[in-house]
Amino acid sequence: MSLALSASLHVFLLAALTSPKDVTARTPTVAAIPRNIDIVIVRPENESFPGLAPSEPTPEPAAFERPYSPLALTNATFDLDAIAKRAHVLFPFLSPGVDLGLFDLRGDAALRSQYVAATGRGPGRPAPPLTATPAQLQVLIDRAWSRRQRWQAVQPILRLADTYDANAADMPGLLRMYSEQNLGQYYEDHKRLSRDQRLWAELSVAADHVSFIGYIRRYVAAHPSTKSATELLFLLDKTAEGNRNILETLLSTEPRQHLADTQRANPHAYDLAIELQKHYRQILRARGLQTDADVMAVYEADRLEILGGIVRSTPGGYRANDARFLIGEIHWSAKRVPAAVSSWCQMSVDAGDAYVDTYRQILSALPADSRGGCASSPVSGVTQREIDRILERRAKQSWDFQFYRLYKFGYRFDSF
Repeated sequence: MSLALSASLHVFLLAALTSPKDVTARTPTVAAIPRNIDIVIVRPENESFPGLAPSEPTPEPAAFERPYSPLALTNATFDLDAIAKRAHVLFPFLSPGVDLGLFDLRGDAALRSQYVAATGRGPGRPAPPLTATPAQLQVLIDRAWSRRQRWQAVQPILRLADTYDANAADMPGLLRMYSEQNLGQYYEDHKRLSRDQRLWAELSVAADHVSFIGYIRRYVAAHPSTKSATELLFLLDKTAEGNRNILETLLSTEPRQHLADTQRANPHAYDLAIELQKHYRQILRARGLQTDADVMAVYEADRLEILGGIVRSTPGGYRANDARFLIGEIHWSAKRVPAAVSSWCQMSVDAGDAYVDTYRQILSALPADSRGGCASSPVSGVTQREIDRILERRAKQSWDFQFYRLYKFGYRFDSF
């Protein structure tokens, strides 16, 4: 039962028990007590980082507690303080965990009520629609592009999201443009045995992930089953994918080989990198995650839940086929061919979708009976190789597009 309801009932009972002598005359009969009472289970939530599971206070490594001066390397300066202050939530999907039950992935009215009760945000006046020309939208997206300080750069777009209608006109499209054009940036090492700049750039991005998660959690509770909420859930999926890639960078870094420039420039930064590795390897051991595949499975499970939630909660099927495509792609990459086909064969072509060009090709490649009835008939080796080629082309197109975006702002894959 919700805290608000529980508190109200306790106040009522206390008043009844402490009233003057006429209390008996005013006590409701059994027949007057409502027979149907909605029970709201209040989910515990991380007080510091909305959307995350609660975490028990634990002693932090000394390297996470100390202040840091900026790390100045050849072509970039990194805010180590921002990384150290969020060291224990750099990889929130791994620890303490993102509580996806708080993101209205099942259209849970009880959770919405909990949010309204906790924040006092009830229904307000209808928000106006955002209307802009394509050129104006592109200017907004370009101004919000950042190689590292993404949370700071995205604020103007989030202020628009909080102001304008979550379903109408250009607001959902603006959020989609941001996710497609500004998030999927690629990082490469500048030199074969130097990972200094790449590691700190990626960790700077990871330090902002909990801010994005918290915003998305609040927004989807305030604007459930809207197009803009759907776009932000796709952004949450991309955040999970990017967070996994950054964890891989951290764990695969050999400090003595890869961080020589960091050690020379700032020994405390070098120590921080080592402590971060040690901290997250301990978490992996504690959770029994022994291999890369084990870690990938944790992130895949969250991504599948997010994308499945989009299918269930998006209004009028908006971008549901994009979610089904990504679900199938996750399964396909994990060699779970029947599960991938089961998701893909439920797609229907929608010209407004982001991945329509790719999933249209996949639908054409799949056997007719799979498309028609989601049958579990085997997919031939020829078809599997064709789907591999389709997905490889998509990956190359994404790579080419990000190269163009980086070049536009004066960067390369190996500059930060």
